[in-house]
Amino acid sequence: MSRIITKGATSQSLYLYILDSASTVGAGKTGLTITNMNAFYVRSQQTPIIMTLSNLTTAYDAYVSGGFKEIDGVNIPGLYRLDLPDAALAAGADSVVVMLKGPAGMVPVAAVIQLLGADLQGAFAKTTGAIARGTASGGSTTSITTSAFTPSGAVTDQFKGRVVLFDGDTTTAALRGQTATISASTNAANPTLTVSALTTAPASGDTFSVV
Repeated sequence: MSRIITKGATSQSLYLYILDSASTVGAGKTGLTITNMNAFYVRSQQTPIIMTLSNLTTAYDAYVSGGFKEIDGVNIPGLYRLDLPDAALAAGADSVVVMLKGPAGMVPVAAVIQLLGADLQGAFAKTTGAIARGTASGGSTTSITTSAFTPSGAVTDQFKGRVVLFDGDTTTAALRGQTATISASTNAANPTLTVSALTTAPASGDTFSVV
């Protein structure tokens, strides 16, 4: 299996499907704990590191470095959670391989993690297809005032006809993913945007793209 994680990310959980060595149909191995479990990670061109494991109480516990837990042995047999040490994902490597082995009846499992310097779910995703990025300083359901705007506004109605798209992680939860058409924009570096009715007025710090 493989996964992509941003370099320097912290408190990351990895979900692993572990096979039962006695199965001829690829069934998952159930009931595993850290007993007799050996865990390692190897960062690209670096020395393998032994991971210190600990049993989580439930599959929904808060992150614990090296935490390990079966998800649901009845409904999802073979699926386990492993909390990765932050050091495994630190800057300075482009990939890391995680391996678990040891308990009887378990097929050893390895996962390859590509470490990227850019957050694909953050800045890159927010700018894809956008012609501007903005941060609200407030406003109403039909007007967005801005405290930051890139590129700077230069003429009246420069952004008229465009669409505001609020970020999926913007401050105001009710605006996340919401769109509104711009009917007017002021001549200012940080323009005020007149928009079609939003369900909620933006608050200071709300972020959005103009597409």
